[in-house]
Amino acid sequence: MTEWRVLGTPELVELFGRLRTLEWSWRLDDVAQLATEFGWKIERSRPNWVVLDIGFGRGSGEVSGDDGVADEIVLEVTSSATDDAAGRSRSRAAFAEMTAALTAEFGAPTKKVPGVTPEVRWAGVATTTVLRDLGVSVALRLVTNEKLATEDAIEELDEQGLL
Repeated sequence: MTEWRVLGTPELVELFGRLRTLEWSWRLDDVAQLATEFGWKIERSRPNWVVLDIGFGRGSGEVSGDDGVADEIVLEVTSSATDDAAGRSRSRAAFAEMTAALTAEFGAPTKKVPGVTPEVRWAGVATTTVLRDLGVSVALRLVTNEKLATEDAIEELDEQGLL
């Protein structure tokens, strides 16, 4: 396993701010331009997703969507920890520190989602920026509000036992 790495606070704040105000076509064909702008490397490209190396190694970023239209960007902001109590504790601590830093810079999240994979969200007009603890790593996500609403509706149905 590689050494545990965490994106520094200044870099996290800059990345979050750039994502939050990102204006682009949301076309998967335009991910190369986006990658160049952010300094990312494209590893693989398929019709509905592009895998990136954003500086945390192979597959540390992804842009995905459907029918050539992107609906989310997911970026790892830590490397992967071990899948044990110590690793999960390390990931949870990084998530808490990052949440505090982003809250200090951008204000309180518009929504907090507790649970096994907690997340905090800052909603915008068309997109929402999400910080999520995946258990062994932390990811930053920019997702269209439409996709997020669909995911939330599915989660609600699942919680009600309707799926």
